[in-house]
Amino acid sequence: MTATPSVLVATCLTWSSTAALPRLFAEAGLHVTAMSPGPLALCTHVKAHRSISRDPLHAARDVSALLATRAFDWVVVADEVLLRALVARGGDRQQTPWAPFDLTDPTVLRFLLSKHAFIEQAGRYGIAIPPSRLVASVEEALVFADEYEYPLLVRGDRGFAGIEVTLASNSAELCRATSSSLQRYGRAALQRFIRGSCISVSVLYARGVPLAIKAYRTDCSFPTPTSASTRHAHFAHPAIEPIVARIGALTEFDGMAGIDFMHDPATNELFAIEVNPRPTLGFAGARVNRDFFAPAIHRFLRGEADPLVTYDGREPVQTYFPGHLFFALVHPCETNARAVGAALSEFRPSDWRTALWEVGRFTRDRLMLVARGFGPTEDCDLPSGRGAPPRNASGDLPDSIELTVAPR
Repeated sequence: MTATPSVLVATCLTWSSTAALPRLFAEAGLHVTAMSPGPLALCTHVKAHRSISRDPLHAARDVSALLATRAFDWVVVADEVLLRALVARGGDRQQTPWAPFDLTDPTVLRFLLSKHAFIEQAGRYGIAIPPSRLVASVEEALVFADEYEYPLLVRGDRGFAGIEVTLASNSAELCRATSSSLQRYGRAALQRFIRGSCISVSVLYARGVPLAIKAYRTDCSFPTPTSASTRHAHFAHPAIEPIVARIGALTEFDGMAGIDFMHDPATNELFAIEVNPRPTLGFAGARVNRDFFAPAIHRFLRGEADPLVTYDGREPVQTYFPGHLFFALVHPCETNARAVGAALSEFRPSDWRTALWEVGRFTRDRLMLVARGFGPTEDCDLPSGRGAPPRNASGDLPDSIELTVAPR
């Protein structure tokens, strides 16, 4: 490793959570190179930037070309669609320095990249999930609905930020959402809806060994209830560390990952929902996050796996800029001046270009949401312009991946 460790951050999407990563890496003492469609070039802490396409296959080609000629101490692929496109190019661990897991292990590959495979495999590894069933027809979905009361969740195989997740309140909505997933993937995942809190856990793994864990309740999502949270509240539960360790042992994941849960307050049960094999907002979106994870990144790059550090909640709430400001404008009764002030305190003058872009992005997203409300209702649970690859007859990941992703 060089005197100043280097990191490459690559993404073909335009997420606020990704735009927060360069500051974390810089505060951890890394030299930051970025590849993105443009927004990461605005980050003050990015020392070198290369523009890449929003098309994940084109972006994957450019990332692979750069890595063929230049070595980095760490490569962080910051979104699932680019990760899947890179996976589709093939190769083993030695040929793919960007891969945070073993590409030659089909069980691991499917567990991390397929929401349906996660549901299939979780029970085998002692990971509690909500009562679930993978169905191959609308009729099977209706049978499941007879066993559990509405609402029910219908999940596609891919997606992020709530995409491909539908809350069905009646049989018509259930049939529509199930048909959409069947058309796209040949099957759909149905789950009992857990009335409780959404919990996320940000984990830094070193070859499957958790180095640092930060768990939090996600609140105040914007612009939709399934969008990214704009406020995190510290959360603790005895089941978190065992599940994090179990997932690490299974996947030997190497890098930053997010694990989503639902917490049922009536029973205090914690149910795993999915694994996100990429950085999440809880790593870098607020000062407290960066202060916690920067020392762990030092240990990660030095190959030090012990001891495990879990965030202790000394600052129990993180409020994000500028997302929570927009949430407060739209939902003034669900926030207060203190929360708005906390969000404003996260702004750094040196990041004014990134902040300006984020404000513009949030404004655009809100306007698009309002405009969509006046348009015809779409049967598809993916926004127009987003697609997902078909599955083969067995439900396995196909050999090639074709994705069309509209900018967020």
